[in-house]
Amino acid sequence: MTINRTLADLPTSTTYDVNGKEIILDADADTSITADTDDTIDIKIGGSDIFQMTATALDINGKELILDANGNTSITADTDDQIDIKIAGADDFQFAANTFNILSGSTLAVNSGATIANSGTATGFGGGSWTFISEANLSGGAAAGIDFTTGVSSTYDCYMFHLLDVAPTDDVNMIQCRVYTGSASLESSSNYSWVTIAQTLGSTGNGNYYYYRSNSVSSLMMNNANNFGNGTNEVTSGHVYMFNANAAGKTFFRWEGCHISENSDATSFQGFGSFDLTTVVTGFRVFSRDSNTESGTVRMYGLNKS
Repeated sequence: MTINRTLADLPTSTTYDVNGKEIILDADADTSITADTDDTIDIKIGGSDIFQMTATALDINGKELILDANGNTSITADTDDQIDIKIAGADDFQFAANTFNILSGSTLAVNSGATIANSGTATGFGGGSWTFISEANLSGGAAAGIDFTTGVSSTYDCYMFHLLDVAPTDDVNMIQCRVYTGSASLESSSNYSWVTIAQTLGSTGNGNYYYYRSNSVSSLMMNNANNFGNGTNEVTSGHVYMFNANAAGKTFFRWEGCHISENSDATSFQGFGSFDLTTVVTGFRVFSRDSNTESGTVRMYGLNKS
């Protein structure tokens, strides 16, 4: 004999104890709720265990969790150790152990005012991206130069040195650079060749173009087009690119920058050069031709290979 009862038939002050037995919910008896394990509720639908609830967790057992009204936005973990996020019917994002993937057709959008901060290594940005390696500065006083004796290795094919407000200790000077080799020695012999082109922009108009070149000399001359010194605001900033430093061949350089003179005239310059020994380069120095370097900051970056 079957007695059909509803919840309304039960006294409101009565506790209904099924004592761990299965409560069948549908006509064909394949959907149910069970609590035969202490402090655990198991939900079966269509004959399969779908969900499990405990005091601290909800286990949906790899099933799809629908989030919106029309059923096309969901979270699924049907692959072991992987979470898939579907939005508007399309798989957009995927999480795995230590990895967040933006799937094909999706976009990572950074709104105005937001910041992307990277303290690790960025790879795979369209054929390479710049990675910060180290910084050297002379904010505490003058020295022979601003040096990078480590950091040049086979990790990168190209290096960039960002010069910021470099100034000498005395007047009528120029900014130069040299390299360190595998023996950690500063190469100052006649093994450099270079060309520099520059133009001065003054308060009364454009200046002339200047061309300078030299070979078999002891350093690369970057801003030889216009002497500068240690006057107020008289500084040089720019970039130096270094290629082929870790191969058994010549090391090549390309640079560009700007110098502000004591009377606020600006001189833009660019050039190229080479270290002509077929020796592996391990370091880099920025310095002033005729004196110590008074101040300035140089930052070193490496270009990723992929």
